[in-house]
Amino acid sequence: MDFNGLKFINDSFGHDTGDYLIKESVLLLKNCMNPVSDTLIRLGGDEFLIISPKSSQETLSDLTKYIADTCEKTSFMEIPISLSIGHALMENPKDNFEKILRLADDRMYLDKLINRKSIGSSYIECLKKTLEEKSYETSAHVNRMISIAKIFGEFMKTSREFLDALELATSLHDIGKIAIPESIILKPSKLDEHEWQVIKRHPEIGSRIVNGLFTLPHVEQGVLAHHERWDGKGYPAGLKGERIPLIARIISIIDSFDVMIQGRSYQNSKSVEEALEELHVCSGKQFDPTLVTIFNEIITTDYGKISDVIGIDKYDDFDLLQKLDAI
Repeated sequence: MDFNGLKFINDSFGHDTGDYLIKESVLLLKNCMNPVSDTLIRLGGDEFLIISPKSSQETLSDLTKYIADTCEKTSFMEIPISLSIGHALMENPKDNFEKILRLADDRMYLDKLINRKSIGSSYIECLKKTLEEKSYETSAHVNRMISIAKIFGEFMKTSREFLDALELATSLHDIGKIAIPESIILKPSKLDEHEWQVIKRHPEIGSRIVNGLFTLPHVEQGVLAHHERWDGKGYPAGLKGERIPLIARIISIIDSFDVMIQGRSYQNSKSVEEALEELHVCSGKQFDPTLVTIFNEIITTDYGKISDVIGIDKYDDFDLLQKLDAI
């Protein structure tokens, strides 16, 4: 057995949480195995071995399934306990034990690869919920961003692979804030220099979390670079112009637009017209000017789709389509 995502859990929730989950895994395994005949061994930090004498293929399969089913029903702080499992039977005492162990290990890693996506999805949902509870990052905001990102990618006629990466990176863009103290995230007044340096770490933390879940460079780069600026004055790396990954440049526009439209407790909402004007003013400074132009075209062309996403019906003080040409 190998504990899935321990590095991710340590990076996201802290080593104390990771240690606790390891201990809970030990208790889970002890409750699943035969306490009289079976022996539980810890092979490494997150690897375990059960030696079960006089077992058959059927009983080993049953034990594997029982452990997996018990894991599905067990969580801590809504973090699921997830173990990849593989088994092998020594049918003859003369068999090479190391060879049998390698076979079980190979099957365990196959189980890990097969279940990696679903495991990652479970952890992501847990992270999103935790982030929502400790910050302004509501699920509604993220869902609107994902919908707009999809419209953006489809309008640009990007590949299916790029669109998938854009949607996933958008959903995870601020996930690194989970490691930032609530006192900083929720501070109503201006951040001091130390607090500002702490908050600026969240893209790097987020990229490490994504890297611990998937091998998807475009998604990781999008999360890492979504606070870079077109003029090179962003963070964390001070990238400039087209050196900033395209996914990150799109996320930057979408995020800013939605925050302006919806407002925050610390910021009044703007009309769509005002938000587009702000994007235009910051074009070539904060935002990619070509993408700002494209986004303006999207609002014009796919106005119905955008209005459904952002709830435009609550604005009745302008005729957007007539005013776009003036922006």
